[in-house]
Amino acid sequence: MENPMGGGETPVPGPREGADPGTGGPPEIEPPQEQQEQENSGPVLEHLAGKVISNIGNLTIKAKNVTLGSSYGGMHATDGEDSEDAGEDDAARDLRLVPLGQQLQEARRVFYAPDWYWGARRKLTGRLVFLQGRPGVGKYTAALNLLAELHLKDVLLLESDQELTEFSWIEDGCGYLLEKLVRERAAALREEDALRLAAALDRHRSYLVVTLDGGISPQVGDHKKYLASAESYPDPHRVLRRHLEHLLGEDAWLDDLVDARVEELLKEEPPPGQVARMAEELARVHRGEETLDEAVDALRRRAETEAPRLLGKCARAEDRARMLAVAVYEGRDWSLVEQEARRLLDHVTRARGTPEALGAAPSPSEPESPPAPPEPVFGDTREQRLERIEARCAPFREERRGSYRYRVEPVCFRVHGLAEALLKHVWREHEAARELLLGWLADAPKDHGLHLVAAHRAGEMARQLSGYQVLKPFREWARSDDSRLRQMAAEALAAAAEDPVLAIQVRERFRRWVRAGWQFRWTAATVCGGSFGASRPQLALEWLGELASYPSEADGQAEVVKAVISSLQQLFTAPTLRRRVLDTLREWIEGGTAVQRKTGLLALASILKPDPRRSRFFRPGDLPGQLQQEGLEELVAGLLWQALNHWYEPFRDVIFDWMNQASGQAMAGLLEKVLAQGESSGTARLVDDLERQGVPDPDLTRVLREARDAWLRDMAAQIGQMEMNHG
Repeated sequence: MENPMGGGETPVPGPREGADPGTGGPPEIEPPQEQQEQENSGPVLEHLAGKVISNIGNLTIKAKNVTLGSSYGGMHATDGEDSEDAGEDDAARDLRLVPLGQQLQEARRVFYAPDWYWGARRKLTGRLVFLQGRPGVGKYTAALNLLAELHLKDVLLLESDQELTEFSWIEDGCGYLLEKLVRERAAALREEDALRLAAALDRHRSYLVVTLDGGISPQVGDHKKYLASAESYPDPHRVLRRHLEHLLGEDAWLDDLVDARVEELLKEEPPPGQVARMAEELARVHRGEETLDEAVDALRRRAETEAPRLLGKCARAEDRARMLAVAVYEGRDWSLVEQEARRLLDHVTRARGTPEALGAAPSPSEPESPPAPPEPVFGDTREQRLERIEARCAPFREERRGSYRYRVEPVCFRVHGLAEALLKHVWREHEAARELLLGWLADAPKDHGLHLVAAHRAGEMARQLSGYQVLKPFREWARSDDSRLRQMAAEALAAAAEDPVLAIQVRERFRRWVRAGWQFRWTAATVCGGSFGASRPQLALEWLGELASYPSEADGQAEVVKAVISSLQQLFTAPTLRRRVLDTLREWIEGGTAVQRKTGLLALASILKPDPRRSRFFRPGDLPGQLQQEGLEELVAGLLWQALNHWYEPFRDVIFDWMNQASGQAMAGLLEKVLAQGESSGTARLVDDLERQGVPDPDLTRVLREARDAWLRDMAAQIGQMEMNHG
């Protein structure tokens, strides 16, 4: 049988011994160079075969935060370089993939239904509801809860410009959430369109919740059959209790946390987002990280008004650099924040000739001061430096990097939300400073995942600007040969896409990039594995299929293939997306192009290969049992049967690895389904190898014996039929 990786009957080499499974691809493979392309015109995938499957890409994301109703989505793709903290560092791990389906569980934990929720729930019995209300009232979290109550097969996010007068996007038994329908679509929708949409949803037994900001009302008829109003905030006391129970446990409603001063704040009827911040502040008090007096003082001060005041107060360049470093890296260790503050001053010096350019401009009436003398060894204490920027260090906590643990002192502002408010103020009001900060963020180091944090902040801030070129800096990052900058572009664009309007622009850019140069294709492939792709799995898998179809000898395609595989791995981590990913791989392996089939086999081996050193997609040793529990056993059995025929050795090794970790009964059930697909070159070799190795488990022995007997009966029946046909 022809080897799909190239080379006729020659077996594909297995995983390289000692390969680091934590990197996003084989450490020994470098981006293609012109000389290498001239000397090696064969398929790049042959070079990748047997190596990618033991090198699991580490893509990590943090998605929309339903607690605050804000957005936070991006991804982290390692680039194949050896790093002791690849896939292990807590600083990188706190950016996690949270697909929409898993957000439902988070939303239910913290949600308290306002009065208008029950009216929207009744209207959703008609399969469609438009949830209209002022911003910040909690429509997004309410929409998630409405869909969560229905226990649907899947819940998916639609683009804000989704065409609602055609219905090809509707699948059976799904829930859909369309956040902030754009004004043009809302204005064009008529009553008959809503009726037709509801009828189409009913045919597919699906549901759609559309959120609209106040003042945008779709023309769905005078009776507004599908329109629900969301105007009032939920009871802040109830919301606070739900959040405290979520943060601290069921017994968290403690009288000493909610005194008269907190009650006074609750009487102002704050929106759900402010109540969530109040709960986080009180949780710090409960954990002993601050006093109740400090928490109440921080809650009384509004971040939006504190940001310009603090910027004006901190006139020294050193203080402003430290303040901006805390704003970007809030929650990180003090030493990292200090390191980044010094790097910002160095960047300003290179860009403007002096670090003092970051400080306040001198008053015209004041003479220029002489150069300051060198700072003494015993200058300002750390406490004094933090006090000037109104920040503090939280108590020590332990983190892990690689195989060892260490302590960190997280830095944060005393006023909750000040970091974001400060960056918003600088981004909107100080253009020159914005350009300096973008240059500083672009040079962020990879240590502890700081470059991803910086990129995410840049993407968040892009949502504060107007104009059609707000994403231009990220395009420059995406076209870079530097993998660190491409990772940052993917992270920043995913964060920017949490804005419904910018999401349309991001989507159209990626639609073009999947056909552009390899750097753009790599970035598009990486974004597909993050929250952007997890919320749009059909589009993401379609793009990944197109990216996997490029000729393997194309410039940079080896790097693109690694990004495609890493994104498939990451999407597979979401239980609600596993079947979609496996179905896509089956399409590639059975009916895709030759290049797609090769990529599909590499991805399947990477997904299924057990790795006890890392947190994998299934619990160690329980993969066959969990496949059965999730209803994926038949699908994986069919894929394994195909894969054993196309590329025997790696998938035989996957099965052998499972046998060393899983129970004999679970393995017997899975192997029985694989061998029941029929005798083939791959399954025959597998049975031979298993019998040669020796199978001590009686269940496995029985399965192998029954498979051989069934094959012999089939062969005898075929011979008998042939004899009858020939008289």
